[in-house]
Amino acid sequence: MLLFLAACGGRDDNALVDCDINSGACVKTVAGQNIEVAFDIVPKPVASMKRLGFSVRPGGGPAAVPDTEVVLDLSMPGMYMHDNRIRLRPNADGSYEGEGVLPRCTSGRRLWKAEVIMQRKDGKEKGPARASFIFRVDR
Repeated sequence: MLLFLAACGGRDDNALVDCDINSGACVKTVAGQNIEVAFDIVPKPVASMKRLGFSVRPGGGPAAVPDTEVVLDLSMPGMYMHDNRIRLRPNADGSYEGEGVLPRCTSGRRLWKAEVIMQRKDGKEKGPARASFIFRVDR
């Protein structure tokens, strides 16, 4: 687990938020690949500087995306943050889980982006499937 503080500038833009993570899992469809992806964080309310559980569930159950590596890339929209990637481990039910921490921004910004990156290990796909979720943390 990597913790860091950054001099976070910029503004929080409510128009960017497309995932109300404190209300439950958010769902998107990966463009061009027809894969539905559910993304969730626990415990709620989601807050910075606390150990969080991240989960991703590709639609269709265990056979939906077989033999796949799933990584969660966490960043703040509109600003550079050091790498904050979490490799998620597969579960028997077809979901992927991992743990991590969202650093607290020194300026008070609370807007985060989670990019789910799914890459088949067998090389049958030309590139990874990606789904992005922009959400706000509680504090």
